[in-house]
Amino acid sequence: MIFGSGMGPSSVVLSQLDQQGRIANTLSQVQVLFDGNPATLIYVSAQQISAMVPYGVAGKSSTQIQVVYQGSTSGSFQKPIAPSAPGIFTADSSGQNQAAMTNSDGSYNTSSNPAAPGSYVTFYLTGEGQTNPLGSDGNIAASSANVALSVTVFGLRGEQHSFFTPDQRRVTSTDFAKSTPWSRQTCSMAETCHSWCRSAASPVRTGVTLAVSGPPAPVPGAPQNPTASVNSNAQIVLTWTPADLLATRFHIERQVAGSGYSEIAVIQSSATTFTDVNVTAGTVYQYRIRAENDLRVLGLLCRS
Repeated sequence: MIFGSGMGPSSVVLSQLDQQGRIANTLSQVQVLFDGNPATLIYVSAQQISAMVPYGVAGKSSTQIQVVYQGSTSGSFQKPIAPSAPGIFTADSSGQNQAAMTNSDGSYNTSSNPAAPGSYVTFYLTGEGQTNPLGSDGNIAASSANVALSVTVFGLRGEQHSFFTPDQRRVTSTDFAKSTPWSRQTCSMAETCHSWCRSAASPVRTGVTLAVSGPPAPVPGAPQNPTASVNSNAQIVLTWTPADLLATRFHIERQVAGSGYSEIAVIQSSATTFTDVNVTAGTVYQYRIRAENDLRVLGLLCRS
């Protein structure tokens, strides 16, 4: 995506096919050049252009980009190149929050229309990198991404079935029926579950969400029986008892004289004690402990 001014026509012009049946690299006298090579264009306008990075930049560490309109060429700007950088298209085009996703019946995935356990969802990706066989700019592709790609929702991996749309954006149908943990998933209808795409070349967590139906997520109980004592080294030792087996880690937070809590440690659920070594004699500290599970659900214990 390129933003600017005077880069093309005042109204948006959408992609078109050229005489070879490929998506054109020239629209309304607009071109986008990567190291002098024209890129396939999704749409153009005076202030915004959407172009696909040419496959010819594969193997490079950076590229020079220019915009051409009505024979006039802009100054160039440099951008780094990665082998792949998978990203998920989202409903609000921000790259975060609700994915632009459909359920197995073709309806939009939303908090009021969640996916059922064992079903599949379909969403759209970009940044897959070079393909196998090698991709050709503008072609309606049927090749596979040349990277190992996995889709994970709250640490639970589904099975992917992928293909391409005419503009070469990858469509991934993720079937969680093949994921045993997912069939026992615990996300509620009112919740959104964090998901991300990961490739071997470029692991990227996106913070994208999808809605899943099911029973309420289990909330770990707040740690019980807290104690605080000073050891022989003038350090403060905290102890507690886990309320249940749902927590996978504990967050230790501290404040001084009502200044506001800040996190000072994250420890695994097998621990039931923590020693605060960064303390000053004569100062009153308050602590709180958060029990967290892998669904990022917290149970809070607050003690002075």
